[in-house]
Amino acid sequence: MLSLASEPPPLINPTQPSVPVSYPIKTLEELESRSYFDSFHYPFNKASVPVIQHGTTSSDRPQLLVCHDMAGGYGDDKWVQGQGGTNGRKAYSIWHWHLIDIFVYFSHNLVSLPPVSWVNTAHQHGVKVLGTFIVEGDSGEERAIVEKLLETEESSQMYADRLTELALNLGFDGWLPIVNQDDILFWRGSRNGTFSVKSALWKAQSDRFHPKKDVWKLLWKLKLHPRQSLLIWKALTSSLPTKNRLGFLHSRDNLCCFCGVEPETECHVFRDCHFTPNLWFLSPWGIRTDRLVSLSFEEFFIWLCNCNDDKLIIFGACLFETVWNSRNGVVFRAVSPRVDLILRSILIRAEEFYNSEDVDESLRDHEAADILKDCDRWDIKLAVDASILDNSAGLGVVQMDVLRDEAITVMQALSVSGVLEAELLAIREALRLALEENCCSCKQK
Repeated sequence: MLSLASEPPPLINPTQPSVPVSYPIKTLEELESRSYFDSFHYPFNKASVPVIQHGTTSSDRPQLLVCHDMAGGYGDDKWVQGQGGTNGRKAYSIWHWHLIDIFVYFSHNLVSLPPVSWVNTAHQHGVKVLGTFIVEGDSGEERAIVEKLLETEESSQMYADRLTELALNLGFDGWLPIVNQDDILFWRGSRNGTFSVKSALWKAQSDRFHPKKDVWKLLWKLKLHPRQSLLIWKALTSSLPTKNRLGFLHSRDNLCCFCGVEPETECHVFRDCHFTPNLWFLSPWGIRTDRLVSLSFEEFFIWLCNCNDDKLIIFGACLFETVWNSRNGVVFRAVSPRVDLILRSILIRAEEFYNSEDVDESLRDHEAADILKDCDRWDIKLAVDASILDNSAGLGVVQMDVLRDEAITVMQALSVSGVLEAELLAIREALRLALEENCCSCKQK
């Protein structure tokens, strides 16, 4: 190394206009943030001269690397426009460039960026220029830098990409990494670099796991029965043994056991099959799943959780569980499902879970067994719907008494002028039924 004493460079504010200078990067945070490219001085530090080859060099000749060390660097040579230092001395210079193959600009900073004057001069003489990435000493601070560099493969690659980006944009030819520390064993399977059997097992099995998603935290924080949480987790991870995942010889063998028309998937079984939408619509919330068919099962589950209704979430979990059990009954025991009985089972189970000791106390605001806090008379719940084609409409009103396992259905066909008229006529028919039952108030869900 060649040394020449020099005064330490004054502090600068890279974001403020001033006389252009070359300066180093001193922290990993600064390197990671790419803040250098926002500096006022960055455009002035781009080399304008590529490496010029002067004749041919014998491959048998040993190459000479010269490392510059000027008492910390960035002395008089930091001035991009050639200003001299206050001490009156001229900047360091090299007279015999033809003997040098590689020139390294060295300073005791973390990332030494070669001043543009050195890069242009070296390239004119066919000499390549390297910057330095150096970690000196063995204190806790330096060791923390090394550990952060090697924390993960992604972090190592990120810092390597940042250094490559600097070299390409500033026009010099690469880096000389220097780590003045004793060799250490660093286990990349953990954040602190310490090996453990648990981290080794996790590393060995990580390829089998699904990537982390926010929906996992959403699921496991819910106050559900573990059996229901596991069922939903299997559906979210596409590990539920639906027919579309089983190896059938004929495509008809993977059809839904309820409708026999569409392939059996999570979305179809729990939301889209004509059997399941009845359960959602006849629920206390009157959910129209036909408006949610564009959602994946994960998106549908997130939508359900984002409703911020604990009772609805419990009802949905009970519906998933009961429908899956009914599906297994059809497949393995040839049991014909009945919507009314299944809905009754779902509501009773939801009521039990809602009032059980396993549910958080904050969910139980009262001692009533009724799952519907907002309904005045839930035993006379009315479900209303209307469909229209051209000017013909079909109206449907269902009055269901779940506890007594009874249902009354009223259907009408008539001519209407539009969808709004059909919906209003269906609501009027529901109000007529409520009046016959001597209900003093109604609430439409």
